[in-house]
Amino acid sequence: DILVAAGIVSDGIDMSRYSDWLRMKRIFAWCLRFTWNCRSKKEDRKTGVLTFEEIKAAEHRVIKKVQQAEFSDEMEILKGDKELPKTSKLVALYPFLDDQGLIRVGGRLKNVNISEEARHPAVLPGSHHVTRLMISDIHRRNGHVGVEHVLSLLRTECWVTEARTAIKTFLRHCFLCK
Repeated sequence: DILVAAGIVSDGIDMSRYSDWLRMKRIFAWCLRFTWNCRSKKEDRKTGVLTFEEIKAAEHRVIKKVQQAEFSDEMEILKGDKELPKTSKLVALYPFLDDQGLIRVGGRLKNVNISEEARHPAVLPGSHHVTRLMISDIHRRNGHVGVEHVLSLLRTECWVTEARTAIKTFLRHCFLCK
């Protein structure tokens, strides 16, 4: 995606500039709304506060950008309906691409009667800045809970590779927890 605003052309938003997960999602949502409004007729333009659907779409866009940056080889292999090599970090997750192009966890949960996102969470790398922002947000919103609680809440949103290590690293640096 290319954003064009005030004569400045950019290939996206620098995610490393943000220190808050909710703020980043809202900024992405506003940018998506701006591009929608630029492409739409005047009577079809969106106004007012952001909707839940717009923020969820922004969250999917952020996750997709992270996956494109970190798992580009795996995405290409999955697009070609081929098996991942045994050396891939994702091979044990039986990943697949959904209709939005996100890498999701496969496996036996396909038969469970729960939501699609809970059955097949999107995959994120444990070492990425966006993952740290998600961990930070969950940790702060839930009263500075410990590793296992953060892990269980994080897994309701996405599947993070090497999640325990990422959470422990973050919690070791939490000022209030110290």
